[in-house]
Amino acid sequence: MKMRIAIVGVGGVGGYLGARLCHFRDPIKSYHVIFIQRGEGLMVLKKNGITLLTEQNKYVTFPDMVTDDPSDLGIFTHVFLCVKSYQLDEVLKLLKSNVAQNTVLISLLNGIGTEEKIKTSFPYAEVLGGCVYVSSEVLYPGVVKQTGSAGKLFFGSEGSDENRHRELLDVLKNARIKAFFDRDIKRKEWEKFLILCPFSTLSSFYNCTAGEIAEDGEKNRKFVSMMEEIVELANAKGVPLGEKDVQENLSRILTFSRETKTSFQRDFKAGKNTEIDVLAGYVVEEGKKLGLKTPLHEEFFDKLNKRMLNRED
Repeated sequence: MKMRIAIVGVGGVGGYLGARLCHFRDPIKSYHVIFIQRGEGLMVLKKNGITLLTEQNKYVTFPDMVTDDPSDLGIFTHVFLCVKSYQLDEVLKLLKSNVAQNTVLISLLNGIGTEEKIKTSFPYAEVLGGCVYVSSEVLYPGVVKQTGSAGKLFFGSEGSDENRHRELLDVLKNARIKAFFDRDIKRKEWEKFLILCPFSTLSSFYNCTAGEIAEDGEKNRKFVSMMEEIVELANAKGVPLGEKDVQENLSRILTFSRETKTSFQRDFKAGKNTEIDVLAGYVVEEGKKLGLKTPLHEEFFDKLNKRMLNRED
């Protein structure tokens, strides 16, 4: 039986993964790729396929199917959830007819703890955590641009067996995606959150790039202090982050293209819905529950929310 891989949300991350999976398919050991996309990108993907622009190449490729309603497409073997956190509830309802006991769902959403919500909807399926390190964005519907080096994809769960996912790992690697199975995926998710949350928050508030955060003294100090607040929260939740992780992320942001921006920043600037509640808002809320002080997250969470409210008025 051929693998049937669904990419749910063909944005920066989903478009990057989907384009590579389609373009580098082995004609002998093939598999089906289904794009599930809603909104203005749907008709463009159906007509023109997906275009991935990298610093070295341009790939134009087509999935086996593009739809906004997968209800009659049968069971998927694998589902990559690449949507925004505020779209998750709606998407899970959309997939009710496509998930069976042997389906593997991989959450690539931003934030912490999304696997638990997915598991609530599909307790009979295997749900894995995941995170992607890639600088990619939608230039316009159907066209994704990736900058910097090839991305890395981590997925797994504490109770899962890597051998069960060997075929998927091979498929991803053949598609030139640097994929890794990690049973300690919770730590990997927190490691990404450690850089993503402060970067998204500061870049949105100051409308600045990765280069400015790395080079500007005040912004850099706030970046470090916000990471330290997250380290304390992670430790309180049993995830052993520390100063080494902070320093590694300081070094990591220097490897980003100087002009790198976050999707949160682009959405905030465009007046769209944002993931503020699962980023800075999560740190503030969980900090209060645990009696931790998170002054910088509280400050920027409050200021960004006020800006959004004033803009709506």
